[in-house]
Amino acid sequence: MEANDYWNEMYAAACEQRRPFIQLRPRVFIDEGLWCALYGENIQDGVAAFGDSPELAAWNFDRAWCEKIGEQKVRRAGVTPNG
Repeated sequence: MEANDYWNEMYAAACEQRRPFIQLRPRVFIDEGLWCALYGENIQDGVAAFGDSPELAAWNFDRAWCEKIGEQKVRRAGVTPNG
């Protein structure tokens, strides 16, 4: 393995460890025929994402987490969607 390949693999592994799904370890279960990744007490109050497989639910959870965090930052800054 060349040095560049080694460092690319190390970088990819580090990025994987920073994913919200990996860091937060949400519960994963089947809900109405879909896999659900849930962080929090329930789907309404927590962050939840669904997928046809556990892997898809995990990737969708990462996206949902980042969207929720972005919305919270916007609310704290007092920015409205139209201005």
